[in-house]
Amino acid sequence: VMGVNGVMTYSNANANCKAYYQCLAKTTILQEITDESGNKIIIDRTDDRYKYDYFDRGEDFYIQPDLLYCMNDYIFGEHFVFPEAFTKPVAYDPDTYELLDIVDDEGNITVDSVIRNLKGEPTELTSKSVADYGLSTVCTYTSFTKEKSVSGTYILQDVYNEETGQIEQQEINEQFYIVLESRSHDILDKVVTYAGTIDYEYTQTYLLQEKFEEGSSSENESDNVEKFIYDIITIYKYTAVPINGEGDNRYLYVAYNKEGILVGDLNSFEEFVESCESDGYELLKDENDEPVYSIAKENLYKYRSQESGIHMKSVAPLNSTSKENNNEYLYDYLSVFSTYRPYIERSYETFRNMTSQAKLSSYNTYVNLSSSQTGGTVDINDPIILELGRAATEDMEESGILASFTVA
Repeated sequence: VMGVNGVMTYSNANANCKAYYQCLAKTTILQEITDESGNKIIIDRTDDRYKYDYFDRGEDFYIQPDLLYCMNDYIFGEHFVFPEAFTKPVAYDPDTYELLDIVDDEGNITVDSVIRNLKGEPTELTSKSVADYGLSTVCTYTSFTKEKSVSGTYILQDVYNEETGQIEQQEINEQFYIVLESRSHDILDKVVTYAGTIDYEYTQTYLLQEKFEEGSSSENESDNVEKFIYDIITIYKYTAVPINGEGDNRYLYVAYNKEGILVGDLNSFEEFVESCESDGYELLKDENDEPVYSIAKENLYKYRSQESGIHMKSVAPLNSTSKENNNEYLYDYLSVFSTYRPYIERSYETFRNMTSQAKLSSYNTYVNLSSSQTGGTVDINDPIILELGRAATEDMEESGILASFTVA
């Protein structure tokens, strides 16, 4: 019913029926993984190993609820509701990830399915049928590491000149890369749907997110600064004066780094004293006859290029190669459809007999199913939806009997 406000509303029966098909549709995206034994297996979203695409494309490939409804109506009619029959994985080649031709040019079935006994248990026998296959998408995933770093290039470096006691600069070309945060993410690799296949490609990105502040410095190399203090030196300056008062003073510089290690020649002080004495100079001393010296501390910097700063390394979608089959798989599947049908009592009358309506959650924007709410999608954990699924499961388990059903 279209309300006066333009919002479609539904009866309990229609709302719950739509809710059921929407919830079921969400289960039709399967994933192929390699298990601990190295075997390729298919899992659904109830498995803890199920992955989610970093670019949020993983939910784009489910079977449309209306298609599930139409197929159920076409195959089973309104007196039997069993769209789960179509939610098995598509038939594909696990080596090439291409759809299999499930029938040949003469209409003969080319794929094998396991034969089941009356309890629904698989036997060791197979037959030419599509009973093990359906329309659910199968995805494979790969992963990448997203890293936030302080990185770039050092282009200048301070160095200490022990002869002059001065700090000089020299050009360098030194790369640096310090990881601040790192996290692995999953991304779609290959997608096999009943309409065709998609193969994704990616390119690595490395983008500057934040520049350093001009003139900033730090002893911590992981800080986003212009100048990294790679060492701090303490310089002792000794003075020698001419004995006769003629000539310029001479100076000796002795430096130690921040670890207290002498920078330069260990013999420089003794050599300086001997040289001064032979040339008529004497070392300045205090009243205790100890050499007089001054002390200075200097930071030694490494200077970063303008392209340095906080970077984010990630990936971006590059290309996707698709191969469509013009829905040939769908038509072939329906033309030779067969399944093992459980003896369950579930028809559209089941929905008509419901007195309450499935509740909606607001985390997405699908059809509105309730006159009291303005949007959202059905909650797959809604008690009514769970009850429908639970009833079907219990009936299948308790009856232990399945009947093969084939479209003529």
